[in-house]
Amino acid sequence: MAASMDSAGDSMFSQFGRNEAYLRQAFSRIAIGALACDRKDGPNRLESLLSGERPCPEELRHVRMNIAASAARLPITLEMAPALPQLLKRVQLVSPGILSTTGALRSLVLMPQWDPKFVTAFTESGFLSCDRAIEQARWKYDLRDMMAMQHGGSAWELLEHCRAVLACHQTKQPVDWDAVLNELQTLVAWFPELQTIRLLEQLYVRLHVLHMKSVIVARSWLDWRARISDAGPSLAAMQGARHA
Repeated sequence: MAASMDSAGDSMFSQFGRNEAYLRQAFSRIAIGALACDRKDGPNRLESLLSGERPCPEELRHVRMNIAASAARLPITLEMAPALPQLLKRVQLVSPGILSTTGALRSLVLMPQWDPKFVTAFTESGFLSCDRAIEQARWKYDLRDMMAMQHGGSAWELLEHCRAVLACHQTKQPVDWDAVLNELQTLVAWFPELQTIRLLEQLYVRLHVLHMKSVIVARSWLDWRARISDAGPSLAAMQGARHA
């Protein structure tokens, strides 16, 4: 049984290596495209609202500002949560709450003169890096770390985590990544002078890459678990035949 688990583990790492190579290539293209303001396919709420207004060229910026200030959304991910209190303390314009980052974004659109202060607040709070939270959760993106946790007795926690990751990915909760990146790209195009929005776009691209890596790791882990489970009865039967 131990030999079989080792073999299955080797197979999992081999498959993960192929997946990881594909991931690096695919998402480097996504990151480059996003940072170059290439538009993502799919519906765009903000542009749909703009088309409904049909503004004349002289009114375009004013209408865009009104739409962004009332409809733009910026969801919080788990990686951002630890830095949120420090961000709000520095911004001092938005009341704390689940929609506080959305409030900060909308305030920025209405008061573009605050862009330098917002850049400083987002940067100094750690919100634009999320490095500490990412480092603490590095095992979510590394199959070898998950294997070490399995050997350390955390098999059940890993199983629940992987199932939750795939469920969230399937339902696009709490973040619909395509919609968020699409919306940020629109805001960058509408307000190219606002550096804060560009920095936020870069952050969400990075977190999107990490999210997709966690999805691939979770799938690989569950596939490995399924192979081990399927191999169990067969191994037991073979061992019984030898002893007979």
